[in-house]
Amino acid sequence: MKTLKVFSIFAILFLTAVNFSFAQSANISDEQKAEMKAVSEEYIAKLNLTDEQKEQFQAINAKYAEKAFELKNSSGPKFSKMKKAKGIKADKDAEIKAMLTDEQFATYESFKDELAAKQKEILNKK
Repeated sequence: MKTLKVFSIFAILFLTAVNFSFAQSANISDEQKAEMKAVSEEYIAKLNLTDEQKEQFQAINAKYAEKAFELKNSSGPKFSKMKKAKGIKADKDAEIKAMLTDEQFATYESFKDELAAKQKEILNKK
């Protein structure tokens, strides 16, 4: 009986520790969020966004950066993850296009690969 209690306590502590460490690894750090915001600010200047558009642009970038980070840290086949990543990118582009003028979107399109590379670099930092 005493052994069962000790084992139960050990199991509960172990599962709590595993859950805590997983929860921390699934989130973007404050430093990464700050870097992502700095990248967004750089592109806001290039796009000449209104104040309302700035808020939307930052929210969209943060939303999809979080999704990309979660996907990167998820388990599963690499092909499946690549397919999901393309879907995330398409969804992001659709939201961005909806909030920008045609001229702004053309500018966005011209540098979005650079933006994606910078975001990927930030998210790959540990």
